Amino acid sequence: MRSHPDIAQKIALLGFSMGASTAILAGSQEPAVDVIITDLKCLAP
Repeated sequence: MRSHPDIAQKIALLGFSMGASTAILAGSQEPAVDVIITDLKCLAP
């Protein structure tokens, strides 16, 4: 992180299954979250 100070303050949420749903809900309401990464199979075609 010291070698990349531009990304040192980024916040990412990572969620799988029900944790993905939680990450989406929490991240959508928290302005400090920069990225949300999810793996939620029930939404896949």
